Amino acid sequence: MSLTLSHNAAVMFLCLSVVSQELVELNNRLLLADEKRASRDSGWEGNGSATEADKPPESSESAENPVEERLNALQKQLDIEVKVKQGAENLISTYSQQRDKKMLLDAQQMLEDARTKMEIVRMQMLRVQQASRQNQQQNVAANGNSDEVHTVISQL
Repeated sequence: MSLTLSHNAAVMFLCLSVVSQELVELNNRLLLADEKRASRDSGWEGNGSATEADKPPESSESAENPVEERLNALQKQLDIEVKVKQGAENLISTYSQQRDKKMLLDAQQMLEDARTKMEIVRMQMLRVQQASRQNQQQNVAANGNSDEVHTVISQL
């Protein structure tokens, strides 16, 4: 019984490690996509030797609303971290009963890392939402000024 429980906990720990690594890779891809989008939006066209890998993905959703795309990706990241946190909590309860100090410490570290990443992702989501609101407000203000200019010109 004890050996089976220990084996199951080790398998769970391994699965959580794999999920955590996948999350890191996903985050790296998102950061790369953000950098490419920022360079594209700033008008940088490169030297004309872009490869297929350098080109942005052809997606109507990303072309329509990159803010929503980023928020959805961050939400997926947050969902993964919540699952990692839950798994780490389960491991902690398992290892605390078995008195396996090393695995317990690893699970506690994994829990702390998941909590930290969750907070970081939440902050990133807030930053994206705030930047989007500011951008919308600037667009409204710019359009409002444009309308006023058109009104003044038409009155002349």
